[in-house]
Amino acid sequence: MRKKVILLFATTLLVLIAVTGPNALAADPANNNHTAETLNQSVEPPTPDLSALSPDRLIPPAGGKPGLYIETGLFNVLSPAQDYFAVGSFKIWEWSSLNPGPGSYDWDKLDTWIQQSVDAGYTNIGITIMTYTGRFVGCPLQGVDMMPQWVQNGPDNVWGTEDDSVFASDYPDQRDPDREDRPQWANCTNFEGPWYLPDYLDSWYNQSYKTFVNALASHLFNHPHRDKISFVAVGTGKDGENKPADNEDDPSLQAHGLSQTEWVQHVQEVIDEYTGAFYDGSGFPRIQLLTQNVPFYLSATERRDIGAYAAARNVGISLNNITADFDTVELCGNPSPTRNCTGFYDQARQYNKSVPIALESYDYMMRTPNEFYWAMARALDVKVDYIRLSHFWDTQTNEINLATAEWASKYAGKGFQVGDTEPPSVWSRMREHKDPCFLTYATLPTCNDWPTIGNYEFYLNQLHLPEYAGITIPVTDDGGPTAPDRVKKTGFDGAGSTVANKRWHTNYSPHDPALKDAGLLEIVGNPWRAQNQVDPGWVARRSDQATGHYRFIFDAADRYFDRSQPPAESTFKAIVTITYLDKGSDQWLLAYDAVGGPKAAKVYAINDWTVRRGLAVDEFLPVDGVLQTPIDYIQKTNTGKWKTATFLIEDGNFNNGLLSGKADLYIDTRSKDGKLDGDEWIHHVDLRKVDEFIEVTPTPTPTRTPTPSITPTPMASPTQTPTPTKTPTVTPSVGAITGFVYVDLNGNSAPDTGEGIPGAQLSVVGPNSFQTTSGADGAYHFPGLQPGQTYVLSETPPPGYGEAIPVSSIAVPVSNGTFNWHFRHEPVAATATPTATPTSTPVTGPTDPGLFLPMMLRN
Repeated sequence: MRKKVILLFATTLLVLIAVTGPNALAADPANNNHTAETLNQSVEPPTPDLSALSPDRLIPPAGGKPGLYIETGLFNVLSPAQDYFAVGSFKIWEWSSLNPGPGSYDWDKLDTWIQQSVDAGYTNIGITIMTYTGRFVGCPLQGVDMMPQWVQNGPDNVWGTEDDSVFASDYPDQRDPDREDRPQWANCTNFEGPWYLPDYLDSWYNQSYKTFVNALASHLFNHPHRDKISFVAVGTGKDGENKPADNEDDPSLQAHGLSQTEWVQHVQEVIDEYTGAFYDGSGFPRIQLLTQNVPFYLSATERRDIGAYAAARNVGISLNNITADFDTVELCGNPSPTRNCTGFYDQARQYNKSVPIALESYDYMMRTPNEFYWAMARALDVKVDYIRLSHFWDTQTNEINLATAEWASKYAGKGFQVGDTEPPSVWSRMREHKDPCFLTYATLPTCNDWPTIGNYEFYLNQLHLPEYAGITIPVTDDGGPTAPDRVKKTGFDGAGSTVANKRWHTNYSPHDPALKDAGLLEIVGNPWRAQNQVDPGWVARRSDQATGHYRFIFDAADRYFDRSQPPAESTFKAIVTITYLDKGSDQWLLAYDAVGGPKAAKVYAINDWTVRRGLAVDEFLPVDGVLQTPIDYIQKTNTGKWKTATFLIEDGNFNNGLLSGKADLYIDTRSKDGKLDGDEWIHHVDLRKVDEFIEVTPTPTPTRTPTPSITPTPMASPTQTPTPTKTPTVTPSVGAITGFVYVDLNGNSAPDTGEGIPGAQLSVVGPNSFQTTSGADGAYHFPGLQPGQTYVLSETPPPGYGEAIPVSSIAVPVSNGTFNWHFRHEPVAATATPTATPTSTPVTGPTDPGLFLPMMLRN
């Protein structure tokens, strides 16, 4: 799907309407000294002229359906697609596997995989091209073997001559066959021998690649499933992404002439080669392209520059990470020229109205249902089109995750641009950034550097309006006196913050016992771990009646309520679903902009909260908890549980008719008589317009929990490894933890030759426990761990070094593979602080923006 921006000129007559109904609807401002937060006004570019276009412009690009995409392998296609609410299958293809000789192409494997995907129910296909991979491919292959041998050989087709399009790195091959802890290297014969890198500036390499790209485009244009080809991801550097090689090879690349400027120019030229092949003469995608723009070579500014270049040419942007929360991800407010708009999600925010946005994630990034639940909301908050799940359902298939996936599939790519499909509802999930950040694969004890601030929202925006008693406070069930090492604050009060003084963002006492008493807090393993089950109290919002603030105020996107019809036809029916904490015995109500003025909505049903019910996944009304006599307020019963209230609206106006033209609905936490009788805790608000209120009795069906039936098939081509790429893959069904202990002498947040710290004491504690000491190069390894179990990994450096950065202990959920973790140290005498923007790509430090590199687990 290709989004375009349309011109929408609208004027709104703001009329203060006399209040009818309960006294609680009176718009009396709170008596306080806070000032209002300015509302953003936007004017969009004109509607593009679609006349006299090429034939390919008569319809949207072939395929391109938004939604959930699953990475599948040849002969390993997860099926059926509908059981996972997926519309697409995608796979990474090595250039060498498709182009064995000059002018010779082997499309059979590609076509077989496409047919297998179609047969499994996938209606859309994504293709990614890779020309080089990292240092830990299986022997005897090298990373350059992703490019055809005849290309490596150069024009004379003779290996080892001056015209070769590869060259030897100054950093040798490190696959040591004598390493007992790495049995997969046992047959390697090139240890300390040459490791080869692509010469990205070589004319033979670039011309050969351009010829292949054109041949691929021609094949796909004439493919019997052309209408299902959704996107092609541009292959530039390592693993197809915008990074030329592993960090240890950066000096060799620079010595060979690849400066940062040259690399950015090379990526831009490759983008141009792809657009020349896949787009028509006017720049319209015949098949949509994506650039994989998460990693970078020498500076995070490359993300900004390449992203802008791609978006200007209608090339979509793929960002390969989705987590529930993190920092250093949205920096467009940062005044530093070297940091501004270099965050992980900045390009999604900047370009989601003009080009497709793809996000990719893996099971180790979202290993608990709670993380998946919040991560999907985060992806939708940045208006993602393609959600790519790699190695997720293999280990994370359960009823709760499937309900979350079903919900997310309904919103990915939906919106109000030209060519968009309208979403089924608009919603706002109450949250705030939390410090520290707890994830199952990493913990940031200091998580306070340009995070995502505010709710995760989808065209229903909460307005914090102090003059209308509209401040709500972020709270969490995590932390508090019994867990002082956990959540200490919400919001962002670091250097450059513009929200540190706003109470609706920054809270220095966020722990709320009322949320913890709900009983859903379930930290997996130990205090350094993440929340397991889906938990509305992971972070929510509370009214603040003590300071006179009793409203949760919301404004729905004007385009959701179409006013192209006469006024009589612009009266809307709607269902509002609200998840709230049933704490106390007070009352609250929902006010909305009705045709006749502000009005209290009728309560249709009240039920115990479930993921499915709270997200309003089903289109029909609840069959349980229906009130025999609908009322216009909620009477709480102090059960201490999370509840879901369903409201019916038959006379909605939703034309900014509340609070002097600012809002469409608000939750009033006062009683129906307008008294301050107790606070409310709100988690999720969903507003869905309907033609009719559908009341059905659904037929009970077995819980849909498919069992993945993926059997790994040995492939001639290498698989890819997660960042950091110093750690190779391991034998299937064996869990391992491995990494390096190092002192960061060059400030690049990655272990390099000569930086290893020997003699560090390491231990893992779990179902089986081990101890070891880091070797001469700082390496350590714990093999033989039980997959599916959790281990606590701890490290103590030898004398002369400070504590590890960012943590010296981390809980590790072990899977059938290797978990990589490096312990970074500074000498005790060192006083220098690493710069905010590293000069070379960080690989492992969770506090560095470079964490978001190609984090791929492809075992």
